[in-house]
Amino acid sequence: AITEFQVREVIAAGQRAAAETPVFSFRLGEPGVFPEQGAARVVWLGLSQGAQGMQALQVNLAGRLRAAGLTLEARAFTPHLTLGRVKSGADTVRGSWLANSGTGTSWKKLEAVAGEIRVMQSHLQPGGARHTLLAACPLNGKLT
Repeated sequence: AITEFQVREVIAAGQRAAAETPVFSFRLGEPGVFPEQGAARVVWLGLSQGAQGMQALQVNLAGRLRAAGLTLEARAFTPHLTLGRVKSGADTVRGSWLANSGTGTSWKKLEAVAGEIRVMQSHLQPGGARHTLLAACPLNGKLT
């Protein structure tokens, strides 16, 4: 949990990073799971286009958050779209997801525009997390 002051710092960092980042498009790519080893906890799709823009945005935002005194995860950032979380004990998900996700690859035709950073608050509950939008920080310009 972070303090109300830190929430304001996160929003300000998001606004500044977004203002410095041009709008960009991205396309979904190959599937993956987190963590890379052991039981899968998250299933996701990577980006086949737009990963550089997403990476640049993350580096900018992470630098601003660290400068504001926040501690960030040490693991490397992987641009992706999270599809869902896996309940513990579902050890077969990793192989099944990675082996079968290539059979219906229509998602690889999906292209979207990254136009804002959304600052969200998560409320953990027994039935799953509930997310509340705290701020929308528009990226700079329009896609050309």
